[in-house]
Amino acid sequence: MTGEIEEAKFAFGRTSNEMSNECRYRLKLPTGLIHLLKRAKLSEEALETGFMIEMTGSPQKEDDWELCKFTISVMQLIPEIGVGPVRGLYAVEGSASVFEMVDLAPPYAPSSLPTKLWVRVSELPAPTLAWVLSKEYLDGGDTEQMSLHAWFDFGDAKPKQADEDGEDKALPLPGPSNKAYDFF
Repeated sequence: MTGEIEEAKFAFGRTSNEMSNECRYRLKLPTGLIHLLKRAKLSEEALETGFMIEMTGSPQKEDDWELCKFTISVMQLIPEIGVGPVRGLYAVEGSASVFEMVDLAPPYAPSSLPTKLWVRVSELPAPTLAWVLSKEYLDGGDTEQMSLHAWFDFGDAKPKQADEDGEDKALPLPGPSNKAYDFF
C-alpha cells in the first residue's frame, strides 16, 4: 500500500539561492529516499516541513548512514549538442530502493559519480526551517488538481498520474560538487 510520502511532490535545493529560484520544480521522491525516510521514521516530518539529505563518499560508522552502491549510468543526449548529462542509478544496500544522481562534471570529462555513497536523512536544522517558514514555502502556493482518491480508499483502482512522457518522474539528486558549500 502506498502512503502520502509516495505521492507527495518536493522541491530540492542545495543552497538557499537554489531554493529561491522561481523556476524550481516539484517532483515525487525516488524510492531510495522514501526508504531512508521511513527507516529514520521521518516520513510525517518530511511531509510537514521537509528534510535534509547528507551524502559522503567516505565510510560512516553511525547507524543512521545507509550504504548506496552505484549500479549503472547512462548519458542523456541533448540532440542539439550530441552530448548531455550522465545520470547514475544507486541502490540502497539491502533493499530494492533506488535513486538517480546527475553527474555535474562537464561533458567529455571523466565521471565524478562515486561507486559507493553513504547517505542519511534528517530533520531540517532550526535555522533552515526558520528560513523556509519565512519564505512561506510551506504555505501551499500554487494549487494542484486533486481527485477523490486523495480522500477515499478505492482499493487498487488509483488513477496513474503521469507527465507528458507518460512516466512518473522522480526527483534526481545532483552529483558531487567540485567545491564545498553551505545552505546559506
